[in-house]
Amino acid sequence: MTFKNLFGNVITNLKIEYFQDGFDYPSDYNAKLYFQSSTQWIQLKSDYLGGYLYNGWYKIRIERYGDSYINYSLYEVDKGLVDARSGSAFGPPFSDLACIEWSSTKNPIVCPIFYWDEHMIGLSLT
Repeated sequence: MTFKNLFGNVITNLKIEYFQDGFDYPSDYNAKLYFQSSTQWIQLKSDYLGGYLYNGWYKIRIERYGDSYINYSLYEVDKGLVDARSGSAFGPPFSDLACIEWSSTKNPIVCPIFYWDEHMIGLSLT
């Protein structure tokens, strides 16, 4: 997912990668969530071994931290906050957030499936 401002400049990036774990196709793929900080990808980890996102409902919170950083928080239903990390911002201000683009660069994998049950994008002073 690429978060862009009104001028098409990238504010931040998230990606979901699938890793095969076993031989029970197609249900043996597990997902990991990453955010981009400068040129490296950093994993936001669940409480499960390897930090995988297994069945359940998750919430991702992305917020500006000062002028040069972004805080990323991963929450899991019934557990609360499971991981929080900071990364460097790409430069464009959050106040210019215009769109989120979601695309895949690899062939789709059948399982697991992500459902976007509810999403809210907002700007606040806190």
